[in-house]
Amino acid sequence: KNYNISHTTTLTPGGSGAQLASMAVLGSYLYVFSNLGATVACNRFLASDLSGVTVITVSGTAWTSGQTAFSDGTDLYVYTTTNQFYRYTVSGTTITNAATVTYTSA
Repeated sequence: KNYNISHTTTLTPGGSGAQLASMAVLGSYLYVFSNLGATVACNRFLASDLSGVTVITVSGTAWTSGQTAFSDGTDLYVYTTTNQFYRYTVSGTTITNAATVTYTSA
């Protein structure tokens, strides 16, 4: 299957040592997770055209690396450390840490 790039955008998370870490799609939105040195950030775009960037508040324990993220269609999951993801629920412009998910490597 071929894909064509139809929209682009620029995100500058700022801060010392800022790194764009990962992205996940949930519903109509693309969530971008960043590490800003000792802190983290989450920005949300409309997935259809990458417009409407919104800064998302992170409530509860935040990820430490954020190098992988995904969605199960209801919640967001962000990698935090070896064999662990944090599960975040979404309400408006806030994501809230709801659980730590530990998995065993094969």
